[in-house]
Amino acid sequence: MNAAQAQQAPVKIKPATDDVIARLQAQWRQSVVKTAAENKAEENIDELEVGTRMADGAIFAGISPDTELPIFVAPADEEVLLSFDKAQERAVEKSEEEGREYRVPSASELKMIFNSRAAIGGLNLTGDDPEGFYWSSTEVSDVYGRCQCFSNGQLHSDLRTSRNSVRLVRS
Repeated sequence: MNAAQAQQAPVKIKPATDDVIARLQAQWRQSVVKTAAENKAEENIDELEVGTRMADGAIFAGISPDTELPIFVAPADEEVLLSFDKAQERAVEKSEEEGREYRVPSASELKMIFNSRAAIGGLNLTGDDPEGFYWSSTEVSDVYGRCQCFSNGQLHSDLRTSRNSVRLVRS
């Protein structure tokens, strides 16, 4: 092929797959959604106080004992009580809706949230079953998951089909 033919030949571009498009859209949304205050907060994470509310409403809960990354708690519990598996599914849905990666906190992260409950606020502290019990992402077995009572801080194993409160987190 000579130079003239090369200029006239149509360029074939391989179409992007749906997962590539979705990933790029999520990255774009995340870059747009982050505010200058959040970027500054992430740069100065050691200066953030537990209970500090971010621009998106998420609340700084501390540094995860599992990942050593900052944990931001969603501003409110999920609107309905959820089973263990539905709680995990809801985290995926919220991640897709908001373009940020949400998840159910681990048992040790949930304990950290419990210990900071006054600064975080809005948690159900009644101890009523099931509203005052919060799911963690920690599996005990194929049948049981780990949850925590927020009136006294006790960890429990509950049937994964039981419906409890859920407060999602992001890093």
